[in-house]
Amino acid sequence: MNEPVEYKNGMLVSPGQVMGITPAMNYGNIILLNGQSALFLNTGGAYISLSAGATVNLKFDNVPSAILEIGYINSAGTKFVYATTVEKVGGVNLSIKVSAAGSYEFYAKNYSSDPITISNGVLLW
Repeated sequence: MNEPVEYKNGMLVSPGQVMGITPAMNYGNIILLNGQSALFLNTGGAYISLSAGATVNLKFDNVPSAILEIGYINSAGTKFVYATTVEKVGGVNLSIKVSAAGSYEFYAKNYSSDPITISNGVLLW
C-alpha cells in the first residue's frame, strides 16, 4: 500500500500530511501516484476540530483527469468516503458536511493508473 505524501509549497517534504493554515488551506502542485492519498490537516499536523453539522468546502484542479476518492477520517481512525468518481474528472468542488462533532482530516486518493498533479486547491472550514 502506498503511503500518503506531504508537500509544502509544492515540494515533497516527507511521507505524512499536507500542512495548512487555520481556518483555510491553500495547496498546489501535489503529485499523487496510483493509489496514493494526500491528507489535509491543520497547521502542525493537527486534526481539524469541527462541530456537528459543520460544512467543509474542498476544491482543487487535477491534471490529467483522474478517478478519485474523496473523504475524511475522524481521530479514532474511522474513514468516511464522501465521493468516488466513476469517470475521470479534472477537479473537485465539494461541500462536505460532518454529522458529528469531532476532529477530522480530509483526503484525496488517486485511483487512476497515471500520476496526477493537484493544483489551485483550497480547503475552507
